[in-house]
Amino acid sequence: MAHGLLLIVSELVTNAVRHAAVLSPLLAVEIAVGPEWVRVSVEDDHPYRPTALEADHGQTGGRGLLLVREITREAGGCATSRTRRTAAR
Repeated sequence: MAHGLLLIVSELVTNAVRHAAVLSPLLAVEIAVGPEWVRVSVEDDHPYRPTALEADHGQTGGRGLLLVREITREAGGCATSRTRRTAAR
């Protein structure tokens, strides 16, 4: 499980650095651990939500996010992607 978790964190941080850094140079990484669960969150302020590649539908998107989704499913969990909205400053 530890190897899968490290791979997930690596993929999510790499995606944020490669795809969001121009519009969102800062990111936050959170790892929360409970008795029977682990939650990994990587957040940035990029205005668009990433789309995972759907292997059986031929959509375009990131293979890294597909990898994250599949590792999470194998562990009995689920992967979600959300857009975080912040107030204008």
